[in-house]
Parts: sequence; C-alpha cells; structure tokens
Amino acid sequence: MKSARRHLSYANVISTICLFVLLGGGAYAAARLPAKSVGTAQLKTGAVTGAKIKDGTITGAKVDSRTLGPVPTALSADRATDAGHATSADRATSALNADKAAFASKADLAANAELLGGNPASSFVSNSQVGYIDRTFSGCTLLVSCVSDVLTIAGVTVRATCEYNAGISAMILRVIGATRTGYAYATNGTEARRGQFEGDGNVIPTASTGTEVGATGTIVARTPARIITLSFDASSRVPTPGTGSCAVFATALAV
Repeated sequence: MKSARRHLSYANVISTICLFVLLGGGAYAAARLPAKSVGTAQLKTGAVTGAKIKDGTITGAKVDSRTLGPVPTALSADRATDAGHATSADRATSALNADKAAFASKADLAANAELLGGNPASSFVSNSQVGYIDRTFSGCTLLVSCVSDVLTIAGVTVRATCEYNAGISAMILRVIGATRTGYAYATNGTEARRGQFEGDGNVIPTASTGTEVGATGTIVARTPARIITLSFDASSRVPTPGTGSCAVFATALAV
C-alpha cells in the first residue's frame, strides 16, 4: 500500500478522474439522449455523406425531386421527345413528298389529257380536213347557168355547175387546185365510168333529157401536201322544157 502511494501523484489522480468522467459521461449521454432529439439543427453542414448512409435506407418518397438535376436517362427521354418531333418532321416530309407525287401524277394526267385513247392529236383529223356538200339547183336555162363553188378543202375547190343545153340537163363537178385527179362512178342506168386528168378538170356524172338520172361515185384529188377523197351522190333532170334541175350531196376528207 505504501508502495502504491509512493507512485501516486496529483497528475496521475487527475488524469484517472478525467478518463472516468469521459468514459462514463459518454455512456451516460448515449444512454440518456431522448429519441429524435438530433435533427437538422444539430447536424453540421456536410456531416452526413453518402458513405455514412446505409444502402437502401433513403427511398424516393424521402427525396425532394426538385433538388435533383436531370439524370442521364432523363436526358435521353428529352431526346426521345425531340425524336418524336423528328418523327413528325418525317411525316411532314412524307406528306410533302406525297403532295409532290400527287402533283407529278396530276402532271401525268395533264399530259394524258392531250391524248385520246392513248393516241396523240396528230392521229385524228381536224375540222379543216373534213368537208360536206349539200346543194340543189333549179331553173337553169341556156341563158342562165347555175354555178357555185360548193367546197374548198386542203387547197382544192369543187365547183358545181348545173348546165342546160339542147334539151339536156347535166351536173358537172369541176376540180380546181389539184395536181392530179381520178374518178369513178356509176349511174342508176347501170352505166359506169372512170378516168383521170392532170390539173383542173371536169367530172360529169349525170346528163338527163327528161326524167331524173342519178349517179354515185368517188373523186380522188392529190396535192403536194394532201389527198382529198370526195364521195358524192349527184342527179339531174329536165322538169319542164327549156329548164334543168340538178343536185349534189357529198362528204370529203383530206389526209
């Protein structure tokens, strides 16, 4: 005992008491600290770090999302939204292409509108290439000749004359402006005639001394540019002594 006392000093005693208080007082504080008495006010800023938090103890319900920045998947989601706009732009482009295709289709239809049955306009004849004759003459005498230009087509003129002379009434068709003309016809008296001539010339299909004489036939006139085909029906008669009457009906086509 005396040996222990010899080793005790004031410093040894004080340090032993402090160690006891420190250890015993900390245990007392840990044992006596009220529940939920440590909050935000008692924590130093930055004192609680991720390394000090147990995994899975903080869930989404306890996190204020307003304090969080965008996470990588959120950025991707934003891009996905923009990709949606890009898809809309693609649709707009497709719509534009569809419109252009529609315009192209309409352009094709417009081009086809110039065709008829798949044939160009040059495959059909125009009004200027078709002609008609419908003419009658009466009261024609030796002193009064009945003459009329009844058709002009493709540069060729057909002149009709109803001539009465020496008791005969004749229908005369004169072709003017052709380089060469050929004809063929038959009368109701079963008489058939044909012929041709260069330049201007006459075709006399009928001649009557009394009752009507009729004839049907074809005249073909050629020019450097066209061939004119005239299909006709002509007649002449002597209704009363000293007078003649005639008629001619025809269709013409220049090709």
